Formats: sequence, structure tokens, C-alpha cells
Amino acid sequence: MIREIIDKYRERFGKNRNVDLVAQAHFIRCCGWMYAFFFLILRFTVYNEGIMGIFKCAVVSIPPAVIMGIPVYLITNMVGNWFGIFYGGGEANWTTDEMIAADLDKIRFSKRAGKFEDALKLANTVLDRFPEHPEVMFLKAQILWEGFGYGNTAKRCLQRIMEKVPEKEVLHRWAVSYMNTIDASQVDDKDESEDVIRHNRENLKE
Repeated sequence: MIREIIDKYRERFGKNRNVDLVAQAHFIRCCGWMYAFFFLILRFTVYNEGIMGIFKCAVVSIPPAVIMGIPVYLITNMVGNWFGIFYGGGEANWTTDEMIAADLDKIRFSKRAGKFEDALKLANTVLDRFPEHPEVMFLKAQILWEGFGYGNTAKRCLQRIMEKVPEKEVLHRWAVSYMNTIDASQVDDKDESEDVIRHNRENLKE
């Protein structure tokens, strides 16, 4: 049954990678909502005996959260489309931030795990679809500096953010602060082209 639902969804939207990524992020959110719901229900009804009860709730809540996450996802997605039809005369449109939400999570995960080559590749893929997206550019600047030591290249990304994002917004202040961090470091800035970065990444894979 579950497999049929997934196949049906992929048959409808499989050609649109952006929508597929948004669906993944939305399904994870739905499972998270259900997990919190079952955790609280079990905590206050069945497993309420201290720390061990918390551990039992955390484990037992996982299967029903995943199972119930499927109908919740389908219902919320359908309701969203209905509102899109009602207000816009067609199916609901995803915003840019919603479409790249899953990709941003993947980039952050790879960066935290120290997989800077993978993180840079993902960032470049997103920027190919959404050129100079500020949040992706900021992540790319962090990857270039922290993973490769390419200070000047990273600062060019930050400069583009400061040009595109108003000064009052948080991301602009983050870009300024991170540029100051690079400038204040004792490490000599490197300035490498994207071709060199890709070449180095290929050599590392070999």
C-alpha cells in the first residue's frame, strides 16, 4: 500500500526534481509532528515513570509517527493544493525557499560531517538552478573557507550577499561578520577558480 502511494506520487511528479525534494522535506516535517504527538500522549498516559519513561516514549513513538506521517502528508498536501486552486486558480506553487529546503539540509549535513567536496557539489547544483541564492551562497562561502581555505573566493560570495540582501536582514550581518572573520585570520588567503576546485575534488575521489 505504502509503495503504491510512493510510486503514484513519483509517476505524477517524478520529472520535477524540485517538487520531489519539497515533498521529502514536507514528509519529514509530518513525521516530526506525529512523533511529538505520540511522544506526549505516551508520556502522560502510559510511560510516566521518570527518565526510563522518557526513553520508552522516544523509542515507541517512532513506528506510529512514520505510519501516521503518510496520511498526514497526503492530507496536508491535498489541502494545500485546494487552497492554491481556490486563491490562485491553479495548483499551489512552491516558493524558492520551500523548493531548496531539502537541499539546504543536505548541504549543512555534509558540511558538519566534514564532507566539504560533497557539500560544495550540492551547493553548486542548487546555484545552477537558483543563481546567487543568498543562503546557499553563504553556505558555499563557509565551505570554501573552512574546507578548502579559499578566502578570496569565499569573500566574493559574501560580497554578492551583501549586495543583494538589505543591511537590516540577519543574513547580511552574518555575511559581514564572516568576512571579518576571514580577514582577521592569520592564514594566507587562497584564490582558486571553480575549475581548480573541481579538479582537486576529482583527484581526491581517485
